[in-house]
Amino acid sequence: GGLNIDIDNLAIRSYPGEWGVIEAPVDDPQFGSVVRYLNDVEGGRLENVEIVGGYWYGVKLEDWWDNPGPDAVRRGASQITIVGCKIHDAGWDAVKIVPGADDITIE
Repeated sequence: GGLNIDIDNLAIRSYPGEWGVIEAPVDDPQFGSVVRYLNDVEGGRLENVEIVGGYWYGVKLEDWWDNPGPDAVRRGASQITIVGCKIHDAGWDAVKIVPGADDITIE
């Protein structure tokens, strides 16, 4: 369901002069997000792509929701840049940044 990114510093961008589209259905809960950065990803870039649909979200930046104990450190996707993208027609939010995701830039 969707594109799950678990690689640090991965850049996804359209080829120069072209416009890439990443799309998922809005009516299928198996596609909760079109693009989802998993909770321990550091660094990454979405550039000049169109993201369409997703049952809940177009782009979601995750963290550890099932915190294992009182001394555990919540760690989320961090240092992600989204630039020049068209994100639309998601079921709920175009971009979801959860608590614990840090240093996110949207231009």
